[in-house]
Amino acid sequence: MSESDPASAPTPACTTGQRVAGALLIAHALMNLVEAFMMPDDMGPQRAPITVILDLVIGPTLLANNPRLLQLAFVRVAIGLVLHVGLPLTRGELLLAIYQALWNASLLLLLIGTARRLRIAAASLLFAGYAVMEGMAIHGLATGRNLFTRLEYALGREVEAAPAELAGIASDYRLHVPSDRWLLRTADAARRDNPDVDRWLVRPDLDAHIIVIDEMAPGVTPDLDQLTAVVIDNVREGTTRFTDHGTTPLRQYPDDGHLLRLSLRTGGLDLAYHIGVITAPGRGYQIMGFAPQSSIAEASADLESIIESFRLPTDPP
Repeated sequence: MSESDPASAPTPACTTGQRVAGALLIAHALMNLVEAFMMPDDMGPQRAPITVILDLVIGPTLLANNPRLLQLAFVRVAIGLVLHVGLPLTRGELLLAIYQALWNASLLLLLIGTARRLRIAAASLLFAGYAVMEGMAIHGLATGRNLFTRLEYALGREVEAAPAELAGIASDYRLHVPSDRWLLRTADAARRDNPDVDRWLVRPDLDAHIIVIDEMAPGVTPDLDQLTAVVIDNVREGTTRFTDHGTTPLRQYPDDGHLLRLSLRTGGLDLAYHIGVITAPGRGYQIMGFAPQSSIAEASADLESIIESFRLPTDPP
């Protein structure tokens, strides 16, 4: 048989690094399947079926020493860098971008050229960092305690210490903050996530939030029942399960304020809401407290304490 005989050509094979990349793709798919099982209503781009399918097709092929899908693996990494690293960076979500960069960088180190021991070790360390953060995310889904939420806020420079008495921006209402476990989101960060928000408090250890919406109603006093109905409709929108647990008067404003208790499921999360609705001449206020069902038992006392501490501006609008 001559040297030019095609039958004598060596069978293409993957490098050791590419086979390791195949194993990591399989592990990545399995972790995303766990998250998808825990949050079936919220696939997200990282847990989208096409992403998991690609990982489960490319991974075993590379692991089996077959390079025919190697180019598709590079395309998969390129898409990941754009969607899962680039887009979070444009939104200021630094921790999410770092988290995804660890994963995509580990793949690139293994797929490009012939990875030797040092490069394989470096890629394995990057993937280990990604896996630790993924484990923290899964732990947060299981328990409702997001272990790196405070770090996420800090990296994004989105929070600052909250004063014991918090004043509003649009008007001079006041809220009492019960402890230093509550942080104040900066005005830019709060309005980026919700342009209607005037103030946003967060307690990261419980993933509990208080947002204040201060709406102008020039020349009138909004009808309390109508505003309450609008708030309930707005919260209900987009939910897959919704329960209204009843409305009671606010203690400090029994004639002008309602306290709502709601529970719902949205985006794969089970949440509980405590909402204060207050009307005054020329203004309508919503003080919305919410937390995951898994932490609401511990968070509810703080949420209702903050809502009940609300005081209307002393000066007329």
